[in-house]
Amino acid sequence: MSPERCLLVALDTSAQSLAALEMGVELASMGGCSMKGVYIEEKKLQDACLSSISREVELATTSNRSFDMERLASIHRAQAAHARQAIEMASERRRIDWEFEVRHGVASEVIQELGKVSEMVLMGSRSMNWGQGSGFGSTALPMITRYPGSLFLARKSKSLAFPLTVVCCGFEANQVMLKLAFDLGQLCHHYVHVVYLPTKKTDDEAALRHWLTQISEDKGVIFRMYVVESATRMHLLGFLESFKPGTLIFPELNWCRQKRFIEAVQRLDCPILFYRPAAAVLSPTPVMTDGELNRKMLRTDSTGIYERSKQR
Repeated sequence: MSPERCLLVALDTSAQSLAALEMGVELASMGGCSMKGVYIEEKKLQDACLSSISREVELATTSNRSFDMERLASIHRAQAAHARQAIEMASERRRIDWEFEVRHGVASEVIQELGKVSEMVLMGSRSMNWGQGSGFGSTALPMITRYPGSLFLARKSKSLAFPLTVVCCGFEANQVMLKLAFDLGQLCHHYVHVVYLPTKKTDDEAALRHWLTQISEDKGVIFRMYVVESATRMHLLGFLESFKPGTLIFPELNWCRQKRFIEAVQRLDCPILFYRPAAAVLSPTPVMTDGELNRKMLRTDSTGIYERSKQR
């Protein structure tokens, strides 16, 4: 990657946001990218402040007080200063070029606009009901469904968690993504899980096995490969829910922007990278339908560990 290519990190003071910054630093260092941090003064919060009935509630004590524009401006200044300091310290430590700015507007719209000229967008994600359960929240959801580029969501204050798991549909179209997974695997217990969805190309699986064995030796990263049959949305989700991935990497599948798929994925509550290269066409590699897959089996191969999930 050339130094002109930039990673966009949406920052605030949350642990999830700082985890996204941590991942941004690693990716920028590996790829030779610069980083741009942005702190967004949320317009919807400002609109709420203009209401005469708005109150600020302190979670620790449940005490409340009036919430006005002066108070909100003070909070924004403090959080923006904290975000700027965080990206400055992280970038200088790894000698990465960086810049920072403060924007005003609807967070998801501002991030999408700035993301048009970015290699990847990285951000923290916490549900609106984060105290009760997992979820993506009102800023991350529009990014998942509308943003065309690569998107990383840090959750639970983690950026890289074991086991690092990459979903692969076809081989050639996902080779760059797989290489990135192995680069990250060097930072995450030197272990990568590859979940393979069969395509109509019968020789793809053999080519992938051979390539994985080679890159495993080159990078010093152990891998385990799982073949999910049938390669449908529900079978993949069922496999992932039972598998419990640490950090999950998704290619651009035809399900990834569907509401039911997103609702199921968010319950995994793990950091997720939606890998969508800007230069790539967003139409996914064709996947076999249930009718085209008439055998479901479990097998091993001497060149590594490979498993086929059995669907009963």
